[in-house]
Amino acid sequence: DDDDNDDEEEKASLIGYSMRGGIQMIKLKIVFVILVVAAVKVKAKRPPFTKTSQKVRPHDKDKAPVIAFASQSIPPPPPISVPVYSLAAPAFEKISPKEEETEAAINPTSMNIITFCTPVSVAPPKLWTISLYTNTMTKEYFFRSKVGILQLLDKRQSSLIPILGKRSGYESDYSKEVECEKVGFNWRTFGGDCSGNEEDEEDVFQSIKVIENCQSYIKFHILQTFDAGDHEVALCQVLGVSEWDDEANSIVDLQSDSIPQAKDEDVALYTGYLRKEGII
Repeated sequence: DDDDNDDEEEKASLIGYSMRGGIQMIKLKIVFVILVVAAVKVKAKRPPFTKTSQKVRPHDKDKAPVIAFASQSIPPPPPISVPVYSLAAPAFEKISPKEEETEAAINPTSMNIITFCTPVSVAPPKLWTISLYTNTMTKEYFFRSKVGILQLLDKRQSSLIPILGKRSGYESDYSKEVECEKVGFNWRTFGGDCSGNEEDEEDVFQSIKVIENCQSYIKFHILQTFDAGDHEVALCQVLGVSEWDDEANSIVDLQSDSIPQAKDEDVALYTGYLRKEGII
């Protein structure tokens, strides 16, 4: 009888162990299913990792490839106050007297509004990056000629934002130069008429038109360009810096040992002021 009791107890114990093991397996399976479902949801929410398929144009051979995340669901970062510039770029076509109706003859200089730009190095060569909307006249002029003059706008020049930033140079019967003159800001050649070999870079700079009374003028040469979604970015070398001289009523070059004055929000145009005035 004792042996029978022992057998019964051993069977009951084995059944208990088996049931507990089965329950543990069920729990593990449930946890596994939950983790798999969670992983699928996270993968579904993750933006796709895509490589741009934009075709490289002949003049874009020096562009670096770009890989970017799609970020439509990500909110924009908070707005900050940054300097407002206008980029002046020369026509990339050679103009002859017989080509009076060409785009280059009608618009020998193109200008826009730039806020996406910043210095990226201190020691020579001094480098900046500039980001421009694609499919604009100024971007095309700048990328093809590979030179331009970045003008830091004066705080009194806020009326130029709609003219240079909200209208296109490709519009027929619209001249940014004429519209700027209407609000009291004339264009002038940076250093006189172009002379000598037109392929010479310095001659090209001299022929670019700029706006009078800007806070500074920075001469750029493009080293490399990058695709950036609806913008294209240029890595540029600084070739010279100039300022407007009220007494001489002209643009003067700063020397290497010059100590430039700070261009803060008291004198230069910043986006914070434009938001305050309802311009942007």
